[in-house]
Amino acid sequence: MPTEELLDLLARDTERMAAWGDTHFSRATTRRLRRDASARAKIEAFILAPEAGDAPASCFASLTAAAFPLSDELIGNPTIRLQQQLLMPAPDMTHDYLSSSDIPVLVLLLQILHTGVGTNP
Repeated sequence: MPTEELLDLLARDTERMAAWGDTHFSRATTRRLRRDASARAKIEAFILAPEAGDAPASCFASLTAAAFPLSDELIGNPTIRLQQQLLMPAPDMTHDYLSSSDIPVLVLLLQILHTGVGTNP
């Protein structure tokens, strides 16, 4: 799959996987991120984009953190997003693909900041 189409494919797949609860998706995604620098760069650019919503950015940051240690720039992004989530009257919810569970975005962001290093799903 060309890197240019990867983000669109991952967006479609994440919707399906949230419904199915399949952890094979997270394993395949982290393997791709480990071996494909251009895919990593594309995902990192999405995470860092100000227009990316907190929920999808945190999901991709979690998958990225599972693939390899996050850079200082990527660690800074969840910190800013966490501060934004803490100011909301009610937290956004998201699906964590590593644990196959629905959790508040701020909890996922805290997990990313806590680990900050790759885990192997």
